[in-house]
Amino acid sequence: MSAPTRIAVDAMGGDYGPQIIVPAVLDSLLKDSQLRILLFGDKQNIEKSLPESPVRCLYDRLDIINCMCAVESSDNPIDVIRNKQDSSLCQSIMALSQGDADACVSAGSTGALLMQSMRLIETLPGVKRPAICASVPTYHGNVSLLDLGANIKCDANNFHQFGVLASMKCNLVDGIENPSIKLLNIGEEANKGTKELKAAAELFNEDKNLNYQGFIEGNNLLTDPVDVIICDGFTGNVALKTAEGVARLAMGIGADIVRENLSLRLLSKLFTKSLSEIKSRLSPTQHNGAIFLGLNRIVVKSHGSARKGGFENAIGKANLYAKRNIINLLQPKLAKYSWMR
Repeated sequence: MSAPTRIAVDAMGGDYGPQIIVPAVLDSLLKDSQLRILLFGDKQNIEKSLPESPVRCLYDRLDIINCMCAVESSDNPIDVIRNKQDSSLCQSIMALSQGDADACVSAGSTGALLMQSMRLIETLPGVKRPAICASVPTYHGNVSLLDLGANIKCDANNFHQFGVLASMKCNLVDGIENPSIKLLNIGEEANKGTKELKAAAELFNEDKNLNYQGFIEGNNLLTDPVDVIICDGFTGNVALKTAEGVARLAMGIGADIVRENLSLRLLSKLFTKSLSEIKSRLSPTQHNGAIFLGLNRIVVKSHGSARKGGFENAIGKANLYAKRNIINLLQPKLAKYSWMR
């Protein structure tokens, strides 16, 4: 029997805290008998969210670590690092850095989570900056989009490293043989974009280990059959939230049209399963959980607004990355690059 996967979870992060995180943790434990959760937060508050039954049998794989404070969304990340090291967010990363956990999941402040991670956890050898990488639903399946907020400004080398890391992640975790990569730009022509993007394109073209396919425009973000899209953190964050907004708009308009049309209401009953599948495919909940790619440990960031199902998916991703041993498998693959030495 394989050793249990240990995941440190920040119970106080996000918009809902233990109210949704505790049920998500319990369902995760129920689904995987080889999973152990270290739950960091206000112990009294957490225990109020624990049901009396029927999950008492799961509690031997659940450790609650009491923390004196929580990180608020309004907190400055620097102030968190200086004054809130006893918070659930900081303590969960501390457990990961000390080897008490195999991965960490938090829905708390992205800035504070990244800063604490960078403070206590090294990047993979040669990697200058970690990037936030998420799986985004598209017409053809999913695309790995990065960076989503860790690096507002990026140079050509940053873009290239993001592409190398994401390509390897797609191969090791998603089973894609030769992942295709594109750079997000304002046009597909070689003369378009900033000097950093043009220089990055040259690096990608020179790298014969990668399946680079040029620039991609924002209007093709969700329709192109590409596996990886690279951009800076500012652009990626805006693109992701815009895509999520478009998905909600599409589902809302579709629901309105069906509700206002009698014949469509009757047809919708015949196609309930298909409509449910469409909603599931577009819903950000199904894809919640972005990895800080490039760190020497597994840190997964959940949406702050995630509900129970979304947070459970974030735990599932952290569990998958740990089981696939992604960190140890990345290192020898990265050794072929000169910036590793």
